[in-house]
Amino acid sequence: MPFKYADIEREYAENKNLKKEDVVYLQQWMQKQPHLPPVHELELIFFLRSCLYSTEKAKITIDNFFTLRANKDVFVPVDLKRLKVVMEGAYYVLLPKLTPNGYQVLYEKINMSSNDYIFGDHMAYIDSVSKLYLLENGSIEGLVCILDLDGYTFGHLTKVPLGSLKKYIMYLQEALPVRLISIHFINAGPLIDKIFMMVKPLMKKELHDIMHVHTNNLETLHPFVPVDCLPSNLGGSGNSIAELHEQQKQMVINNVDFLKKDLDKVADESKREDKSKSINKLFGVDGSFKKLEID
Repeated sequence: MPFKYADIEREYAENKNLKKEDVVYLQQWMQKQPHLPPVHELELIFFLRSCLYSTEKAKITIDNFFTLRANKDVFVPVDLKRLKVVMEGAYYVLLPKLTPNGYQVLYEKINMSSNDYIFGDHMAYIDSVSKLYLLENGSIEGLVCILDLDGYTFGHLTKVPLGSLKKYIMYLQEALPVRLISIHFINAGPLIDKIFMMVKPLMKKELHDIMHVHTNNLETLHPFVPVDCLPSNLGGSGNSIAELHEQQKQMVINNVDFLKKDLDKVADESKREDKSKSINKLFGVDGSFKKLEID
């Protein structure tokens, strides 16, 4: 069964700032970029909305998006067997109820041993479930991430390759087709200091400034994500994280073939006319956190 995209006409009807002529302009621009793949109209709407409907900013974000996704250190090939390992050992769930500002909430929690943790596979699953959910449900005003650190250990941290993390952070800052509104660490213990020590040098101040740490309880989270938007196990009235996870992981399983084809949509550097923007010009740091000394 072919993948069913969200209703395009509803996008234009509900978003007063979205103009058909801007989408057409981006379509025509992409046709003149031989290194870029064809994309669905809905994806162009995502880019426009994430760039506050600026076509020029959207063009830069689109190019960054397909350039970064060509790098397989982060965007590893879709493999159902490996994704199922992630599904059984972690929650990456988009909560169905939006915040009053129209933001979607992504809840993340790792339940597996650090021995079984593979950073690239987890990033592949987050990408898969987020892409499918948004393509099925339509564009959003912005994304709020909740990272639950309960059970997250220093062992997990040492399994994160520094080069891959740098590329992923650049993807969040320069290429994400949704506005990243805020990132919240809950159940944060002493490990949070080491996390910030590692990631702060890799990110822009703007990204660091939207990060918030919640240690003792969730009351400090509620101004950003009201209780009624949260699942039952976090004090809300909605379905539990486990129930939502079951629904969304089935969505990924049912659409693996679509995801494999979608991951092939990347920049072809051999056809790029402006070589100064190639992937090799963007990065230069490789390595693993295992090579870093942390007090």
